[in-house]
Amino acid sequence: MEYKTQAESADKYRSERYITPRRWSSYAIQVREVMLLKPKRVLEIGPGNNIVTDILRSIGHEVETLDIDSRTKPDHVGSITDEALIQKLSHKFDLILACEIFEHLRYEDFLKAIGLLKAALPVMVMSLPYTEINSKFFHFDLKIPGLNRIDRTMKVSYRPVEHEFNGEHYWEIGARSYPLARIAADIENSGWKIRKRFLNPDNPYHYFFVLKNE
Repeated sequence: MEYKTQAESADKYRSERYITPRRWSSYAIQVREVMLLKPKRVLEIGPGNNIVTDILRSIGHEVETLDIDSRTKPDHVGSITDEALIQKLSHKFDLILACEIFEHLRYEDFLKAIGLLKAALPVMVMSLPYTEINSKFFHFDLKIPGLNRIDRTMKVSYRPVEHEFNGEHYWEIGARSYPLARIAADIENSGWKIRKRFLNPDNPYHYFFVLKNE
């Protein structure tokens, strides 16, 4: 079966414009969150340049990949809205890693996808883009000897505008129709429990969620 892809070339994932220090910080968070959960088998959705895949494999995790785009050479080619495919993969993995993936789906398909994944797999680490249009990022980090460290990160959207499809992203957190509160509520209404959520202070375009199927 052929699936429609958005990326013009898989080579973009290996370019110096794509692999930036900011993006490396998000790779590090992906690896850290997976390590903290100690899964044996990981299903990574949208492996891109396979950097995170290779790191996870090198530290002992069994990783298989799923992508709609065969050019990234995934173990499984297909859509995360394909119920038969997700059912085929169900209960074979301990954790799903899906970072900067769901915004490539229309919002209603995002909700369908996380519902299908929730029914099939126990834990998910995901990240979503948080718009940088009309938004301000604040990070306060203070360490005083003898006292607990104070570390606060937040992003504020002002005069939010509707997100316009740019050939890749159908929606982003912080756009007018997609405030963070709505995204979080819709995730939990799908049946997932949000166990952790946070903004990457070194790349505030990426907002992370750790979800459990309980």
